[in-house]
Amino acid sequence: MRTKAEVLQHFDNLADGGFWAGLYERGGDAVTKYSFVARQALVEGMLDSVIRRGDHVLDVACGTGVMAPFILKRDARYSGIDLSQRMIEQADLRIDGPAEFRVGDVYNLPYADAEFDVVLALGLFEYLDDMESAAREMVAAAKPGGSIIVSVPNALCLDALTSKMFSPLVSPVVRLVRWAERASPKPNRFFHRRFRPGNIDRVFSSLGCRRAESGLYNVEVACYPLRRLLPMASLRLKKRFERSSGAMARIFATACVGRYIKVDVIKGDVGG
Repeated sequence: MRTKAEVLQHFDNLADGGFWAGLYERGGDAVTKYSFVARQALVEGMLDSVIRRGDHVLDVACGTGVMAPFILKRDARYSGIDLSQRMIEQADLRIDGPAEFRVGDVYNLPYADAEFDVVLALGLFEYLDDMESAAREMVAAAKPGGSIIVSVPNALCLDALTSKMFSPLVSPVVRLVRWAERASPKPNRFFHRRFRPGNIDRVFSSLGCRRAESGLYNVEVACYPLRRLLPMASLRLKKRFERSSGAMARIFATACVGRYIKVDVIKGDVGG
């Protein structure tokens, strides 16, 4: 894992020039954007059945506030918090309406207990050394009966296995080809944690939550290294199979989203 300072620098860099916000907009590099757009669509589908007028939503690691417009259109209140000052500055510039943004740390959320009807944490846990402490903070911030929605990379997908096997051999070749073509370099890729969905369920269960629903996304049929070497062909396959279910999705989807309902708060240590 990287240090907190390295993660902060990484996301500060992604905020510059509007790159991060651009991942959720039309046009541009469809290959890079696809998993972000697929995650957003899946989460919005879950929120549709949860958010009511006047609800208060907390978006932890909110980035440039990409979820804010969807929430504000439903007459809900939105609060976003992120470790990166540059991300928060971009969010303040981009988002109109009654949205509050602040710089802060997921390990010490600056909110009262039971303040929010919904808590989001999308693309966060994979960068943390102590996911359990972060989960505890988010559960504390949610009202009893409220929802906590999180996304994590799927450790059980085939792409995770093939990436581990072939990345040391393929990555230098890809970099050489891009240099030869004078292609613009991609943002530095971070190693991040992957999770077994059942482990996430156990963490939230130990904190007094129950899983209400879950979903898989980014069905990477052309696993690594094919998705690096043939990116457009990989994208076409993903679009064809994205709505697959059952064994197909469990084998090939690189990430998952879970929605948990807070029933009670259990004091003490979290089981891993």
